Amino acid sequence: SAAAAAVVAIAVLGLVWLVMRPSAAADSQGSGDAEPSVSVSAQASDPARPSGPPSELDAVEVLSVTGDVTFWVGPSEAEQTFVVLDESIQGETAVTVRAGQRLRIIGTMMETPVEGVQLSASDEKALEKETSYLRARYVEILDG
Repeated sequence: SAAAAAVVAIAVLGLVWLVMRPSAAADSQGSGDAEPSVSVSAQASDPARPSGPPSELDAVEVLSVTGDVTFWVGPSEAEQTFVVLDESIQGETAVTVRAGQRLRIIGTMMETPVEGVQLSASDEKALEKETSYLRARYVEILDG
C-alpha cells in the first residue's frame, strides 16, 4: 500500500542519514551564486556494478550541485548525503537537477571512495570524512 511504501521510504531515508554522518562538507563546498545543473537519464541501472543496500529518498531537497553528475541532498547542510548520478546508462528522458528542488531518488549506497567520477576539490575533501554515498539510478523532480 502507499502508506507502507511511505513508511519504508522514511525508514530508508533515516538509515541513509545515520550512515552518512554529518561532516564538514557544507563548509568546504563554497557558496557560488550560480549552481551548475546536472542532467541524467530518468531511469538508469548498472547490473554489473557491485552494490550495497538499495536506497530510496523521497521528497529530499537538493542542497547544492557540485559537478556534472554530483550533488548533495538532505534536510540541512549538517545532515547531507552525497549523490552521484550513474551516467553509464543513457535513457531517452533526462532531468536537470538544481539546488532547491525536491527529488525522489532511487539508488544504491556505496562505500567511499567515489570511483569513476571527476570530483571537485571541495567534494574530495568533504568525502574524506564519509564512509558512503548514494549512486543514483533513478531521479524524479517532485517540485522546484
